[in-house]
Amino acid sequence: MSNFTPPLWITSADDPDDEYFSRRLSRRAKAGELMRVRQGLYLPTPVWKDLKPWEQYRMRIEAVHRTARSAPIFCHRASAQVWGIPVITIPATGGHL
Repeated sequence: MSNFTPPLWITSADDPDDEYFSRRLSRRAKAGELMRVRQGLYLPTPVWKDLKPWEQYRMRIEAVHRTARSAPIFCHRASAQVWGIPVITIPATGGHL
């Protein structure tokens, strides 16, 4: 597996002085300009589409880690991704990592 440098997130906390910033992000996601990976975490849609499937999966894992209230425990393919171990298949999107 090649070295993966994750793209920078666009977050609802990027402009704390603008009380409507998160709403604008939501609208941009609905318009297709941004990809909402998890609540409050977005990537530009072209950036998301340019990621390979395993890179998208890694970004989903990162999103869970960033938004968790307590430190998540990853297992199976998710933990392999965290450790940089190649996986043969990527789980289908659905709600579970």
